[in-house]
Amino acid sequence: MRRMTVLVGAVTALVLVLTGCGSDNPKPSRPASSSASPSASPSAVAPTMPAEAKGTGPEAAKAFVRLFVERLNFAGAHGDTEAFRELFTNGCRACIGVADFIDKTYSNGGEIRGSGWHALTVRAGDIQSKRIKVDALVRVAEQDVIPEASAEPQHFDGAARVMKHFRLAQSDGGWKVVGIESRR
Repeated sequence: MRRMTVLVGAVTALVLVLTGCGSDNPKPSRPASSSASPSASPSAVAPTMPAEAKGTGPEAAKAFVRLFVERLNFAGAHGDTEAFRELFTNGCRACIGVADFIDKTYSNGGEIRGSGWHALTVRAGDIQSKRIKVDALVRVAEQDVIPEASAEPQHFDGAARVMKHFRLAQSDGGWKVVGIESRR
């Protein structure tokens, strides 16, 4: 019973972070049919940091957030969070929670199916004390989460428009995510 409670809590945390934290989030439902093929893809390569994302200005911060979205999508699709984890600090609890959930899902023989987030617009505020807030309007694609090899898939409908508020801090001549909040 404890294992099921922990699993449900982890799935709920992942969905809240991936789709937004509003009370109007869709509830998970069972897909009609699905078969799991629980293996991470070791030959796939995570998106690399583009030149536009290097630096400490607002334009670099916007490109960095786009890279964050790309690496999140890669991690979810392939079960490899190494490159994703490079983009946030230990203070970003939401980031750590998502990365840990992805790791656990794939290590238990599960998988996450779906195309992830799609950044529609990205806007950066002003830099203050080596920190910046970047707002990204994202479309969250529907997804199926199979938390472990023997588990039934859980379907999440996604969301057409979710505002993600990224808090970034300058680090080693670039940016790191220190927090994310969501609003519909």
